[in-house]
Amino acid sequence: MPYFDYLVVILFGLSFGSFANVCINRLPSELSIIPPSRCPNCETRIKYFDNIPILSYLLLNGKSRCCKKKISLQYPIIEFLVMILGIAIYYHFGKSLDSILLFFFILSLVIIFGTDLKEFIIPNPITYLMMILGIVISYFKINPLDILIIDSLLGGITSGLMFYTISKIFLFVKKKEGLGIGDIKMISMVGFWIGLEFTFIVIVLSSLLGLMFALLLVAFKKMDFQQYIPYGCFISISTVIIVYLNLALNFNIYFLLI
Repeated sequence: MPYFDYLVVILFGLSFGSFANVCINRLPSELSIIPPSRCPNCETRIKYFDNIPILSYLLLNGKSRCCKKKISLQYPIIEFLVMILGIAIYYHFGKSLDSILLFFFILSLVIIFGTDLKEFIIPNPITYLMMILGIVISYFKINPLDILIIDSLLGGITSGLMFYTISKIFLFVKKKEGLGIGDIKMISMVGFWIGLEFTFIVIVLSSLLGLMFALLLVAFKKMDFQQYIPYGCFISISTVIIVYLNLALNFNIYFLLI
């Protein structure tokens, strides 16, 4: 019953989209993700029927029931995004361990995107957990992207050392950090999952996206070149793009070199 399977995937994706919102809101402040949700404005505990992904937002017309304040669009957007990404993974892998593993990797990227965009913070619990998982699944040859342990270690260690070196050179020349320690940990996390070759593409693509974003903001006088941008967001976007291109088109770095 493929339609029922997709319904389950949709509900699964929406539920974890809601979980992603909890992580985005709480992890930067080092708050526990276990307690029930509360209204961000008046701290009233949110009832279960007002906490249904997307549907509650629509039924409440984008306002909290308790204090009538606006609910951030972050909530339905993240829920919808995680659902769509989950459907795409299921479409490729079906009911399998590959689907589950890749979904949680993508979910971690969505969470990091949100925390870095809002607070310029890349949570250690996410990066450390996904680093370990990336190494473990590569060692046991169950990485959904077919990355073996050697390539996993090369991807994580080399990319981390590269970013660390760039950061220290920038500090020496400009007297300020060029990359945050969170960015260094994040690129290592990505490297352990997708290997050295794909991580190299992610670094190039994320740098281009970050530069274009910064130039646009400067052109519209929304920032100057001295300000930092949430680079983790662009690593997240680039990694998702490369992973899904790989799944859809059997994307290969050697194609770029021809």
